[in-house]
Amino acid sequence: MRFATKLFTSRIWDYLWLYIGIILILFFSIIDFTTWNVLWFTSTIGSVLGLVIVQAMANLKGKFGSALGVLGAVLDGFNNYNYGIMAQVLLVIYTGFTYIVGFFTLQKRIKVSQTNISNLIVSLTVGLIGIMILYFFGTGLLPANTPIYVFAITVLSFIIQVVAQYLMIKGKSLSWFLWTAANILNIFVYGELYFLKLEPMAIFYLIMTIMYLLNSIKAIFVWYSESEKLHYSV
Repeated sequence: MRFATKLFTSRIWDYLWLYIGIILILFFSIIDFTTWNVLWFTSTIGSVLGLVIVQAMANLKGKFGSALGVLGAVLDGFNNYNYGIMAQVLLVIYTGFTYIVGFFTLQKRIKVSQTNISNLIVSLTVGLIGIMILYFFGTGLLPANTPIYVFAITVLSFIIQVVAQYLMIKGKSLSWFLWTAANILNIFVYGELYFLKLEPMAIFYLIMTIMYLLNSIKAIFVWYSESEKLHYSV
């Protein structure tokens, strides 16, 4: 446990993880290149920014991560709107709002706090909102001929991410267990889409989700290490 905490809190880990992630994004962006247009640039920049945001939040950088999160939400909203994925657009609007809240409520270094009953009630509420978003605006989230079991797992992952985002902005360690669960589910989804040849860029999403999984596991160690200092629990 101590070795894992020391590893995940080291600058070497952060630099390697970030550099590898950026290299992967640039590599697949070039492979997917068709023409120099605004959407290609905003998608590439948004992907890189996404890495920086999740790493900042994992490292308890509340103000910095939230400020970048707002910018990232704007880019992701623009990209998903142009790709016609309305469910993701609404998710990004929600994410951007939570980052705005986080910028004004989180301290420079996030103070990890205890998950309470009111947090769980709000989590249930935002989870239900996530279900409604998918029900009314889920078109374009997955290819039309996607198997039902893949769609069901995607819905579950979507809802978990909605709840995890809320708990993360509230400074709850539990959020990173949920992010880890969502990433594992997404790895399965993108793996299936790749092997079923339903999504040409599924291999990119699969690899990047593995990177996000590594970050969420890192965050568990970092946030729980912080919670021990502050005498908090989940």
